[in-house]
Amino acid sequence: MLCGIPSEDRDGQLALMDALVFFVAAMTVSAILISLAPSDDQSPHLPKSGTSDPSVILNFFLESSVGERVAIELEKQVFVDDSDDAALCLVLEASALKAGAPLEAFCQLNALLERMLRSLTSPHFRPCLSLIDPYDTAGGALLSLMSVPEDSDLAYASSCSLSLEDGTKCMAVLVLSPTSSPEKVDV
Repeated sequence: MLCGIPSEDRDGQLALMDALVFFVAAMTVSAILISLAPSDDQSPHLPKSGTSDPSVILNFFLESSVGERVAIELEKQVFVDDSDDAALCLVLEASALKAGAPLEAFCQLNALLERMLRSLTSPHFRPCLSLIDPYDTAGGALLSLMSVPEDSDLAYASSCSLSLEDGTKCMAVLVLSPTSSPEKVDV
């Protein structure tokens, strides 16, 4: 009995009540914390593994950090830090290539960018990223990471504009071409 004459059972009952109050308080705090946490729709997240939307993949790729420190041998050694995003790396590379730097100086960076792009793309598609100078009368790409197959009849593409160090712009174009026949690909 909780009131009245003290007995030996009272200490056990008080301990049980303390545990119950603690349990209710912990559940209330947990519910409040869960309700305050952002849902998947509010937080940035990886594109779903089967996505074939090139605009989603391109945007996520450009905003992703490279995750490794890479040295680039130009007139002076330039470093890309692990926290730099892919867009900054592409701007650095396109600016240097327009200024006459050799493509070989960027081999390690390009291999890293290719791995990043492949990891974001569905295995049913082969990505190709090109940087195109819209002011180049020859119409060639400044840079192409992974070429588009010649026999690709069905491809999906997205592009965005990047501002280079000299104030000009270039276009980053992502093309996704199916690795298998179009009938077998879920888009």
